[in-house]
Amino acid sequence: MSEVTVILNFYNKPVDMLDMLMKALLFQSTPPKYVWGCFLGCKDDTLLNAFLKWKDKFQHLHFISSDYNFKYIGRYQLALTAPTEYIIVLDDDRFPNQDFIKRTLQVLKRKDCILGQYGWILDDKKMDINGLFVYPNWMVQKKVKGVSYNYNNVDLYSKNINFNDVIQPLPENYVKEKVHYNEEEDIAKDLGEKTLLNVDYLCGGMSFRKSSLYILFNDKLPTVETGEDIIFCLRAKKHDIPVYCLCPEYTELLFAGDRGISSTSSLRMLHKRTDIIKHFLS
Repeated sequence: MSEVTVILNFYNKPVDMLDMLMKALLFQSTPPKYVWGCFLGCKDDTLLNAFLKWKDKFQHLHFISSDYNFKYIGRYQLALTAPTEYIIVLDDDRFPNQDFIKRTLQVLKRKDCILGQYGWILDDKKMDINGLFVYPNWMVQKKVKGVSYNYNNVDLYSKNINFNDVIQPLPENYVKEKVHYNEEEDIAKDLGEKTLLNVDYLCGGMSFRKSSLYILFNDKLPTVETGEDIIFCLRAKKHDIPVYCLCPEYTELLFAGDRGISSTSSLRMLHKRTDIIKHFLS
């Protein structure tokens, strides 16, 4: 059993998605030592009761429940008390394949970093959420190890938000600037060349050493409503802790599937996330 705590945040997704996530954790080739469920501000106990049905399947399954919505930051506050050095925080719409924890730990044990499979490289202006969205090749049916890129140009000040998505390769000069393979030689021996890609921030879930988490709370948070992923990653980079997207094999993937139920895609939340980026980079 691994020395890792997996922290899950459940809020407004259906029960069958919770069960899918728990089943995926149960059949990990490297099982987590602790599984913690956060039920903060849920409308009732339906999701909590569904979570507790898995208690006899995991040796250390625990939960925290409150009628107060601690927003996304609550799970990271809880993570400060985790009894393990390695922590994986997953959204409730991310489903790990069987080797996900195994591969994640192989990286974290060799490199003090913030790690994920979905992330963003900000555009040249670095003033809003526009930029390249980074995701595994398997999401677009490319049966090879690697990452793909999707440029999102969002007019945050338009009444009708228009997501202009263009799949394109990362410019070669940008790769050379952002990816420092020589620094990753120890990891590359085990994980294969070009496994890690530097990004600005992650989404959908993050993995890290507990010692890195304190950076998130070293200074006052600009907001607790959203953007904990942006705040954590941009603060980590300022402290020379790199933020990486992992190029996984199929068996290591963290699959996404929110069924159109999202809490961060509203115009109000997009504005707030842009304000966070401006706070750090303007």
